[in-house]
Amino acid sequence: MRLFVAAGVPDEIRTRLSAMKERLEPLSLPIRWVRPEGIHLTLKFLGEVPEDRVERIEGALKGMARGRPHHLEVRGIGTFPVRGRPRVIWAGLGGDVAEVVRLAASIEDALEQAGLPRETREFRAHLTLGRFRESPRGDWRGGLDRHADGDFGEFRIEAFALYESVLQQGGARYRVVRRFAIDGERNV
Repeated sequence: MRLFVAAGVPDEIRTRLSAMKERLEPLSLPIRWVRPEGIHLTLKFLGEVPEDRVERIEGALKGMARGRPHHLEVRGIGTFPVRGRPRVIWAGLGGDVAEVVRLAASIEDALEQAGLPRETREFRAHLTLGRFRESPRGDWRGGLDRHADGDFGEFRIEAFALYESVLQQGGARYRVVRRFAIDGERNV
């Protein structure tokens, strides 16, 4: 099973992000956009995991010490990396980002104790909007910078989930395996 841990994003923010993508179309960027329903805040990508390990992963996530829900603001867009050939276009996050970073670190620790390898890259809270298929041409950064300060709304992370990514023609579809409340009270 191809798995990841993520927090959902409300539909109204996904709608605003989709409208921003339409404003970027005149730039003709070589991007494979994430479908609106696929936009989420990835907290940990697990990759291919044998099905017999899922119960152990669920137990590790359920047993985590957590805190209160986190308030986030979605604003601005940018690319990874900042310089050179871009690979990802993203929407930025403000608000309780330090709390989200701590949540991601707790998830990383819990899953390492469950036998999964640690991520080697530093966690950076963002919403992936698309992936570049090739290097863009022309003054694409200037065009992107005109939209860099967009405000797409606010939301609260009250839960996160273990998702299965099912690869299909036309892109991946995500299925919730199990949801976990941030406060730990209502895990289902």
